[in-house]
Amino acid sequence: MIKPTALTLAAAALLALTGCYSIGGFPASRDKFQYESHPLMPATVTIVDTRTGEAVWSMDVPVGQKLALRFYDDRDPDDATPTRTALMRWQVVDIGKGAGSLKNEVAVPIATARKINYELREGPEYATDTRATARPSPTTTTVSPAGTDPGRDAPPQRDPITGVPELDPVNVDD
Repeated sequence: MIKPTALTLAAAALLALTGCYSIGGFPASRDKFQYESHPLMPATVTIVDTRTGEAVWSMDVPVGQKLALRFYDDRDPDDATPTRTALMRWQVVDIGKGAGSLKNEVAVPIATARKINYELREGPEYATDTRATARPSPTTTTVSPAGTDPGRDAPPQRDPITGVPELDPVNVDD
């Protein structure tokens, strides 16, 4: 009979810990969710009360950022929101960064009376970057609308590589 070695026991313990749920994370619900928004997939997240169909909270997640949500169903209801007995904490952060502690909170319905609607807005949608739009590039060429004359006093366009002024095109009839 073959005796199990320490290596065999360690491998068996490792397989027992990983289980069958390796894809998608830990096989338990912690009521934590993250939704990313990308230029071709800009996201909107809405929390809906399933008893009334009312949208109780909604967020257009900015492109290049993610929305982190966590629900706590053990909140004591107050007089202002007697049907929203759970608490949702949320935070918007850049994609690739951890959400840390979620600083924003709102009262929401309990887990059995809420749903999360995830929708994609029509794209593409790009993040605004003031540095990119503050100054035109030195190689930018201005195109006049059809039928207008840019003016004879305008300086000639320069080749972006050599810096030599470009000549006006000449129409040649064959």
